[in-house]
Amino acid sequence: MNRKLVLLNGEDAVFSASATTEGGHVSLRHVPGAALLGWVASRLYADLGARAWDAFHSGAMRFGNAYPLTVTGEASWPIPNCLRHPKADEPVVAEADGMHRLNPETINERHAGVAERAGRQFEAFRDGSFFIAASGAVARPLAGRRLKTAIEAGTRRAAAAQLFGYEHLRGGTVFAALLEGDADAPFDPVVQVLKGARLTLGRSRRAEYGGRFACGIEEVPGGWLPASSPVPSYQLVLWLLSDLAAVDRQTGAPTLEPGPADLGLGEGCLVKQKSFIQSRVYAPWNGKLRCRDSDRPVIRAGSILAFDLKTALDPAEVAKRRLGLHIEQGLGMVAANPPLLDAARPVFAEAAATRPRVPSIAVSNPAPDYDRDLIAWISARAADRAAEAGAGALATTWIRELETFENAVLRQGGSLPSRAQWGRVRGAAEQARDMRSLGATLFDGANAICREGDPAWASGVIGPDQFQSVRQWLRSRITAIGDFVALRTALQRLAGDAGQRAAARERAA
Repeated sequence: MNRKLVLLNGEDAVFSASATTEGGHVSLRHVPGAALLGWVASRLYADLGARAWDAFHSGAMRFGNAYPLTVTGEASWPIPNCLRHPKADEPVVAEADGMHRLNPETINERHAGVAERAGRQFEAFRDGSFFIAASGAVARPLAGRRLKTAIEAGTRRAAAAQLFGYEHLRGGTVFAALLEGDADAPFDPVVQVLKGARLTLGRSRRAEYGGRFACGIEEVPGGWLPASSPVPSYQLVLWLLSDLAAVDRQTGAPTLEPGPADLGLGEGCLVKQKSFIQSRVYAPWNGKLRCRDSDRPVIRAGSILAFDLKTALDPAEVAKRRLGLHIEQGLGMVAANPPLLDAARPVFAEAAATRPRVPSIAVSNPAPDYDRDLIAWISARAADRAAEAGAGALATTWIRELETFENAVLRQGGSLPSRAQWGRVRGAAEQARDMRSLGATLFDGANAICREGDPAWASGVIGPDQFQSVRQWLRSRITAIGDFVALRTALQRLAGDAGQRAAARERAA
């Protein structure tokens, strides 16, 4: 059983290529299968009970990586590492129809000779941002970068000389992934939870990166996967369509130079002279445990492994397998003896003329009833105006009371929250889903915005009966309001006004 998942990225998303904390941040240029698995697991794990093992751990269900589609809707895959382009030329050329294709002088290093080189220097496609379709069309998803600053834990202000940045995938890209399941796997529940869903994927989802993907499900069309030779052979060439986590069968340790027996392909040897291997190490994020798993060394997608076998194998059958570990997360996907790499220059197939320019994502909502929707909209606007009026009056009262309270704190020599701290309060009010989540974000735990023990929030006024801190003042106002919509609006206005006063104090200082 299999299906094609079509993902439309509506917002910028971050998928870290490694867990390193030094140097420039690098994002993957695709959506990893582990992210899709994690999203589904967060919604189905408890409901599946004992079958959760088959769905998310055993490899019976396999969530493939989502790679970008070309402008004509063709599937694309990590470019083979054995391809080389002229060093002084652009690796990709644009054509009049808007398509991008490989430089026509690109050679296949496995077979290229003196005639193809013609005295020129060639280099590899090294940055991992190119994906190639069977027709030779190239997809290259756009990436961006944002610079940020660290925040001091004590003051919640910008830390000196601690800038960092995130590279991200820009929104507006269409991706496609292969979802596979064995006969006894819980395939249908997974398909149902994904159909028409809006997936929030990637890191920093609660900050500025949304990573919201619209998901559609289609049948897998014929010829969608890269072609593999149907002729049995003693020479096997594997083009890795995803990362490969191989294990030495003698020691059980990870290996970056596996033999065919390590991959379950029988006896033989790795032909290093004909192989093109790149590797990386990353530590997957475990969303359930809220920490990273152990480091995982893998052979990178796009690498080429060449084997000499003692027993002939059918490459087409090998391509149906998933090799190595962690296949449930999309690892171990290969094309075997692909015709693309049979000659000194890449051999491309004809693109299917019937493919749509942009794959459609089915919407299951019924046709709208415009009269009903108009009445509902008018009613909602009237309710919103009434709520805004109430929230405005509440905010005005709070602003006046807080200004008086702050003046009293300053007269007694206390400190007050900074502009950045009030900005975090405003952000929490904007993102809160309900009263409980807002209270937890502001006041509960060591990482709360207005946490107990923070000097700025602990300052206060000594009254005739007892001491009241800024934190206590804010909490007493929030807990006294039962209307969450009015509370959220009033708190945003209060925090905005308080932030402006804090900024004025900081400039004066």
